[in-house]
Amino acid sequence: MTKTLLRLLVALGGLALLTGCLKIDGDLQINDGDTVSGEVLVAFSTAWAISSGQDPEGLVDSIEEELAAAPDSGVSGERYDDGEFAGVRMTLTDVPIERVRSATSDALRIERVGSTYVVTGDFSELDPTVLGEEAGEVPWSVRMSVTFPRGVTEHDGTLSGDTVTWELGPGTTSMHAVGPAPTTPLLQRIGFIVPALIVIIAAAVLLTWLSRRRRRADEAAGRTAGFRARREAAREPSSTDVESMLGGSGKTDAKPKRTATPDTED
Repeated sequence: MTKTLLRLLVALGGLALLTGCLKIDGDLQINDGDTVSGEVLVAFSTAWAISSGQDPEGLVDSIEEELAAAPDSGVSGERYDDGEFAGVRMTLTDVPIERVRSATSDALRIERVGSTYVVTGDFSELDPTVLGEEAGEVPWSVRMSVTFPRGVTEHDGTLSGDTVTWELGPGTTSMHAVGPAPTTPLLQRIGFIVPALIVIIAAAVLLTWLSRRRRRADEAAGRTAGFRARREAAREPSSTDVESMLGGSGKTDAKPKRTATPDTED
């Protein structure tokens, strides 16, 4: 067997799925913001590791190194050793659901499809029958529970409230469940609405300002035109003014000339 035969959940860069005597115990919760939180224990049989020429401490060290290499992944780890199994108990905090698929090499998927969350799992690569071995030679077990934020509409595990639990092992390698996804979170909606409102308000203010400016310009233009008309009128004297300046009405009274007639003597 190779040092790492399958990866599952190690700092989102790979949660290690090790073929051999392996057990995975996980409790995950899907959060409203399309993230997942919870704990996953990945442990292997120390006896199997030794019989396969592997160093149990070295295997655990490799997992911890991968966790340390991704400090911002949202995953932290704690060494686990019960005397029979050794590994790492990992804590996931608000890990984006789309990263679970790549981190588990498609062994576990949590996806948002429209208004639902869809959880699917395929651990067939751990099944001894797939590897061409007898079931008793490569024992493994997976217990995985997933809690949905808004209930469960379909599943093939054991349902308790909003939580579906699967017990997988040789011959049972798949899991499936569907549940409603919440509407867009309030803060996220506000994040979309506020910029839109700012743009609308800014546009309204700009249009109002331009309208008032144009109206004031029109009023100023009207006042200027009226002033010019009055000024021109003041500059051009009327006919009455001309007559007044001439001292009369502008008409001369024609008085008939008296013709002197010579006196005649009788």
